[in-house]
Amino acid sequence: MKNLLKKGIYVSMAATSAISGLAATNSFAEDVASVKEYSVPVKLKRVDSEEKESMGNKALKPIATVVEKEGKAEITIQLQGMKFMNMNGHVMRVQYFDTDQNSKLNDSEIIKSVKEEDLTGKLRDFPSQVKIRRNANKEKRILLKLSVDAMDSISSQGGDPYLEENIGKGAQNAYLELDYSKAKLINDSSQDNNSKIKSSRISGNDRYETSVSISKENYSKADTVVLANGIVYADALAAAPLASLNSAPMLLSEAKTISNATLNEISRLEAKNVIIVGGENSISSSVVKTLEKKGLSVERISGNSRYSTALNIAKKIREKNPESKNAIVVSGENFADALSVSSLANESNSPIILTSSKYMPKDVKDTMNSWGINKLTVVGGKNSVSDASVSGIKSNKLERIQGKNRYETSALVVGKLNNTGKIMLASGEKSADALSAGAVTHKSQRPLLLVSKNTVSKEAKDLIKKNQISDLLIVGGFGSISADILKGL
Repeated sequence: MKNLLKKGIYVSMAATSAISGLAATNSFAEDVASVKEYSVPVKLKRVDSEEKESMGNKALKPIATVVEKEGKAEITIQLQGMKFMNMNGHVMRVQYFDTDQNSKLNDSEIIKSVKEEDLTGKLRDFPSQVKIRRNANKEKRILLKLSVDAMDSISSQGGDPYLEENIGKGAQNAYLELDYSKAKLINDSSQDNNSKIKSSRISGNDRYETSVSISKENYSKADTVVLANGIVYADALAAAPLASLNSAPMLLSEAKTISNATLNEISRLEAKNVIIVGGENSISSSVVKTLEKKGLSVERISGNSRYSTALNIAKKIREKNPESKNAIVVSGENFADALSVSSLANESNSPIILTSSKYMPKDVKDTMNSWGINKLTVVGGKNSVSDASVSGIKSNKLERIQGKNRYETSALVVGKLNNTGKIMLASGEKSADALSAGAVTHKSQRPLLLVSKNTVSKEAKDLIKKNQISDLLIVGGFGSISADILKGL
């Protein structure tokens, strides 16, 4: 890989989520009585100098999932992007030796692929998650052979790196180092009874890449994308049902610039339209120009405040679904209770209205009174949404959903929804991941449940047990939700 660095090639290895847990169809996990699952820190080290990191280490997400049974191990690794001189390259193949480079060379199993632009700008499927099977446990080091299209192109003297005869011509060896001293036990089925719960995780390097990963997980194509600011939560929160109604993923952006990862995802989706939620302070005109230069039709929904922006989003939702007679009101100041409301809004195609804790703007209340609301649902306690703020809104039925904290409120919201046996877990402390996840609750048939970093609340545990949840999708990295979250479920 030294040659790759010297020649300044851009290697963008497709980033995607880390899937942990055992599939019911996986023969390795059929007998769960002795299965243990770990999250293990990993690095790629150079073969010629084991103390130094391989250049390819930047392409490896730092946590692998290791499943052990009867003296054997399955190791799942995930890849992420590396950038050099604006050229796009991808890992084509990951192979591993039994012992040293003179021993048998094995192909890893491709668990998941993602469609990305290749070196020529064309969309192509690339492996994004691979599994290595070993006949031993707790190996500290495994010798890999990595094939990258950019390296193969160089080694084949400009030949097509996607032809079978050229794949691997520029392959490089590197050690996969596993630090079991810092491993965390995710699941020990000999001690717990949570082996019946399948768990998986989706994440990115930051909130923007996590939103891209959520999009990739749920959409192969989409005509429309909703774009919201990743720092200011109000607009994205109100836009979740709009995205759901338009069968559109919600991607997050910085105010003044849009990342290459986000632009590449819009390209992968073959989207034609982008709906921006929020004013120019949230998503600037320079971002709009960038999108328009790519031939995209851009629509902006905004207002002179977060409350009027949410109202204008609500109007679009009602235009799209005029038969809906319900509405949901949440705090526009304290988003803790409001984060999990997207599941409820998406299931009922209800707009989300923001209010201050003490009063609702007159124009918002007047507009709502023109809708002929059948059921008005307030989510959050009276400190978040006072009785006075919703007083005077005409509806046939008024319901308030509140718990003693954000986690109990979240469990109460999910308890109102149809039980699918599946659920998404998102951080109730680091809110950004929950925003993009909220837009896909209906499509994925997974309501959104908030948890803290290391523990699941009693109310959430009771809900999971009562509804016999068998499939958990964790949204966000280990910094948001730790591997310990599965303990005790």
